[in-house]
Order: sequence, then C-alpha cells, then structure tokens
Amino acid sequence: METEKNTDSELQFKPLSEGLGFHPFSEGLPYTSTTGSGAVAAGAPRFVHPERAPKTVIMPSRLTPTSIQTPTIARPAMPAAPQAMPPAFKKPSQTQTLTQITQPETAKPAEVEAVYGSSYVAKRVVAYLFDTLFHLLLFVGGIMAATAAFGGTLVQGSDWMILISLCFVFVHSFLMTIEEWTFKNTLGKQLLGLRLEGPRSAILIRAIAFPMSLVFLGFGVFWALFDAKHRCWHDLASNVQPTEF
Repeated sequence: METEKNTDSELQFKPLSEGLGFHPFSEGLPYTSTTGSGAVAAGAPRFVHPERAPKTVIMPSRLTPTSIQTPTIARPAMPAAPQAMPPAFKKPSQTQTLTQITQPETAKPAEVEAVYGSSYVAKRVVAYLFDTLFHLLLFVGGIMAATAAFGGTLVQGSDWMILISLCFVFVHSFLMTIEEWTFKNTLGKQLLGLRLEGPRSAILIRAIAFPMSLVFLGFGVFWALFDAKHRCWHDLASNVQPTEF
C-alpha cells in the first residue's frame, strides 16, 4: 500500500504548453530522446546532426577534337569607299578675276546662220566696184604725179596702155590683199556692211586665188549666181566669204 501511495504521491510534471493551444515542437524535435518522454525524462539531450546530403560532383566528359569548336573571330567591316564630292562648288583658280567669281555665267546666244539673199550679191558687186574705182583713182594719181615729177607728159600709145592696164591689175590686187589681210575688210565692204570672218592665213589664200576666178572670162565670179551661198571660186578655195554685220 505504501508503494502505491508513494507512486500516487509522486509529482507529475505537465508540459508548459499545455492549455496554450500550440506546442513548440509540434513539427518535431530538433533532437532524438533516448529514454522516456518529456524534457525531464530525456535527461541530457544528445543532439544528432542531420545526415549531410552527399555532394554530387559532375565530372567533365573527355574532350575530343571533334567536340572542340574553333572560336570564330568576326572580322571588322571594311570601310566604304569615299564618295566623290558633288560638283556643287569648285575652287576658283588663282588667275580667275573677282568679276568672274561674283558674276554668274550668262548663256551664250545661239549663233544665227547667215542668210545670203539677192541683196547680198548686189552688195558684193557694189563693194568690189567701189574698191576698184578707189584704187583706180589712186593709180592714176600716182601716174600723174610721177609724170609731173619727171617733166614729161602722160604716156600715149596702145602698147603703153596695155602695160599700164596690167600694172593697174597688179596694184589693185596688191592693195586688196593688203587691206583684207590687215583689216579683214576693204573700204567698199566696210561701207556696205560686209566683212571677212576667218583666220588671216585663209584670207591670204583667198586673195591669191582671186585671179583664178577671173579666168575663162570671169566664170569663177559668175559662179556665185549658181551657188547656194553665192560663193565665188576664191571663196570656195579658202572657205572664207564676206558676211553681213
């Protein structure tokens, strides 16, 4: 009986969490009890470390020559070819004057083709007759001055007249050549608004070829009536003819 009493009279401990509505170790204890239950019955707790998870070491696979990829290096893009500067502005040369830089270029007027009508032929004939008369007056004046200087009279006779006429033709041709080669014009052409356009070498060829137009009774001169531009033989030979201005 005593033993029963003793057992009944033993103190019994209740957990502190009883009646509070939760248990601090409801999800499990952090250690494993060895004897009994409860904190007192457990005695000295012995912590048991959780088993450490084994580390999985991934060994690299053996590298084969085929598995090694050669790194590709991207080449830099080639620079584009320099583009030519637009011809919007050109540096003027040193010899270019200030007026040529500031003033805009004006379009040159189109060349007007010369029209050779019937009046053109009349002007040429009148101009040639005027030049011939002017040279004749100069020639006769020179003969009279020479005769007076030598104290004689004007030469008479058919033979002398032929010689004087040939001399006049030579003097007339010489004066026409000098005037046209020097001034590119004669007095008769200037009065009637005609002039020669072309190089001086071509004008000289035209003057030398003029006697060719006088042969065959002046057929080379009358050829101007049948030519489209009313050119004589000496005009065709030199490619130069009088033009109106």
